Amino acid sequence: MANSVAPYTRALRIVPYQPQSAPILAPPVERKPTWWEFYRTLKGDNETQASPVESAITGFRNNAEGMAVGAVLGFVKSEFGSLDINGRYPVDGIAAILLYLLSVKGGDFSADFRALSQSCSTVFAYRKVEAWRESLKNPSSITGDKSQKSQVSQDSIDPVVVAAKEAGL
Repeated sequence: MANSVAPYTRALRIVPYQPQSAPILAPPVERKPTWWEFYRTLKGDNETQASPVESAITGFRNNAEGMAVGAVLGFVKSEFGSLDINGRYPVDGIAAILLYLLSVKGGDFSADFRALSQSCSTVFAYRKVEAWRESLKNPSSITGDKSQKSQVSQDSIDPVVVAAKEAGL
């Protein structure tokens, strides 16, 4: 039986396995940059990441600037009764715009002007949204007729006033 298989092996020409010296691979695919990497190349930002101490100092400085803005706006409101000049021009909104414009041409202080502008914008947005929501809750607050509304609500609840009205007084 071994003799009967031998003639077929010569016809197949079985060659012993010889591994190739280097495998054939596809060419490497170039990795696309992430959005953040793309943004940094457009911006030209090749700075290294700030250390924790530098980050803490920057945060402290920005918070101190925000507190200073809050103190100045609080002083203006306590002196003039409102943050709106003549009831029309918002001091905090105007300051936010002016500080933002200064941050564009601010040079060394542009980051400081930007932080101050953000603080003024925050106060402005807070005041305007609060006033808007209050006007939706209380429509008479738009006309500024709060004293009449409170008087009417107190009159309708007070039993003495109700009795006096029924008596014709």
